[in-house]
Amino acid sequence: MKRLTFLLALLIISQTLAINELVVKVPNVYTSKPGYIDQATLVIQPYGGYAEQSLYLEYSDHNQFTAGQQVEIIHRFELPQGSTVNDLWLWIGDNVMKAIVIDTWKARKIYDSIVSMKRDPAFLTKSGNQYELHIYPLTPGSIRKIKMNFITPTQSILGEILAELPLGMLNSSNNTIQPLTILYRTTQDIWGVPHLKEFPSAVFTDVTDTLGYHYRQYKVANIKTLSTFRFAYNFSMSQSAYFSSSENDSSQRYFQLMVSAKDALGIAVDSSAKKVMFGLDLSG
Repeated sequence: MKRLTFLLALLIISQTLAINELVVKVPNVYTSKPGYIDQATLVIQPYGGYAEQSLYLEYSDHNQFTAGQQVEIIHRFELPQGSTVNDLWLWIGDNVMKAIVIDTWKARKIYDSIVSMKRDPAFLTKSGNQYELHIYPLTPGSIRKIKMNFITPTQSILGEILAELPLGMLNSSNNTIQPLTILYRTTQDIWGVPHLKEFPSAVFTDVTDTLGYHYRQYKVANIKTLSTFRFAYNFSMSQSAYFSSSENDSSQRYFQLMVSAKDALGIAVDSSAKKVMFGLDLSG
C-alpha cells in the first residue's frame, strides 16, 4: 500500500493569538521537549503583486529521546500577513510525497489512524493566520524533511517591491543560532537585484542547481537577532503597467495587472485625495 502525506487547509475567520513554537513528543503523552530546525533553505520567486516562497526544512530532536522511541513533531507557526499555503511535500526515506487537501475531520481521522499504525503522515491545519503542522514518526537523532510553498502579497514603494519573510516560523526553532540560506529565482529580467532590508551590505552570488536553474544566493548566519525580515527587489514596468497570466489547468487561467497610477493615469504626486476610474477591454 502506498504511503501518503496529507495536507489539511482549515479556514476560520476569527482572529487567533499568534503562536510560534516547535516541540517533539511521544504521541498521546502530555509532556513535550524542544524541537529544532537543523537546515533551512528559502527559495523566493517574484510574481508581480505577490512572491512565492518555498521553504525546505529539516526537523530534529537532538537525541532527547531514548533509542527505539518514535516521536511526533508539532510545529505551530504564523506566516506573513495575507500568505496562503498552496503546497506541502514530505520526504519518506528517499521518496517525496505531495499532500492533498481534504476536510478537517476526515484528515484528522486519517492522520490518527496512520500514527497508530506506525507509518508516515503529515498533517497541516490553518486557523486565521495560525498554522499547525504534525509529522510522524521521527526516530531520535534522525531528521524529517519537508517542503512548504506559500504565496505572500508584496508592497510596492517607490519602485521597490518588499516581501515579508517567515521570521516567526523560523525563529520557533529552539536553536540558539538559526542560519538560513536564501535563493532568489526569476524567469524574467524585470525584477532587478535582490537585497535584504535588514542586511543592506549583503551581496547575492550566482549559483546553478543540478537541474540547471539559475539563482542568486545569500546565507544569513543567524536570524535569531532580527525583529523584522524583509526581502526586496526593484521593478520597472514597461509603459507604466505589468500584465501576466498563468495557466493552472486546462480549464482555469489566472491574470494579474499592475498599473502605476502616477504614470499611466497622469496623477500628480501630492497629498490630495483623488477618484479615478479606468476600464479594461477583455473582449479579446
